[in-house]
Amino acid sequence: MNYTRTRFLIGSFLAFLAWLVMLLMGGKGAAADVWASHFLSAAGKPALESFANLVGHLGDWPTLAIAAVLGTILTAIHRRRRAALLLILIVTGRLVTEVQKALIGRVPPNAPEYFEVHRAGSFPSVSAANAMITFLAIALLLPSREWKHAVYITVALVLSFLAGWSQAAVGHSWPSDVVGGWAFGLFWVMVVLRLATDRPGD
Repeated sequence: MNYTRTRFLIGSFLAFLAWLVMLLMGGKGAAADVWASHFLSAAGKPALESFANLVGHLGDWPTLAIAAVLGTILTAIHRRRRAALLLILIVTGRLVTEVQKALIGRVPPNAPEYFEVHRAGSFPSVSAANAMITFLAIALLLPSREWKHAVYITVALVLSFLAGWSQAAVGHSWPSDVVGGWAFGLFWVMVVLRLATDRPGD
């Protein structure tokens, strides 16, 4: 077993494990989630709440759609197969995230009693998962020099973390929903890229 395969197996397992732990141990009635929600809450902190609402747009579908289109165009200039893979990764990731929300049906913080009947659940956080998938996929697939590659990945992670954190800060998601979204996003990117090619750099 080579180093790359070992790294993939460990990384994907840890991401899946984080998703599973957040699924089983989070949500309404979970003491850790309730405490973390209060700790992260921006309520009563105008400056923090404004910042959370601002960066929350990073996980909105219009922002991510624009990022996906621009990323695909820039990637297609040099690598058309990568551009196709990028679109497939983003679209399928979003669909699987929505399926999870519908099947799991977790009630978000401060939700009305009828939420379980009329809406999909909050796990995993769509903003956290889709931001991680979109930004990280672009960073990994966009052709670049090695040092730029590291910068792109760092920026992608920061944007993903801000998009997810904002949802917990304004009370739209439990912290475990956000961590579960990040974990799933990371897992999906790793698995799809691994299945597509053993050498993403090609």
